[in-house]
Amino acid sequence: MKPIKSEIEVDGILVPNKWSDDNRIASISLYTSGEREYLIEPDTERGKELVKLLGQRVIVKGTLFPISGHFQKLRVDSYQVFEW
Repeated sequence: MKPIKSEIEVDGILVPNKWSDDNRIASISLYTSGEREYLIEPDTERGKELVKLLGQRVIVKGTLFPISGHFQKLRVDSYQVFEW
């Protein structure tokens, strides 16, 4: 799959996006203050780390990939927890 942009930096809140049949979190999204949603690629080391940060505001750098509809998948290369 060809990336939309080579790299972006965006901040937002990490929230559950999808649950498995046994009520475990199957995927997460990053919601921004501009009401954009980025699906976090779950099968990477960084994606797995971000699941542990649900509900927190983070700044992420990564690569965007198109998926169905208006959604975009974000492969996270690095992140930082936002300090309030």
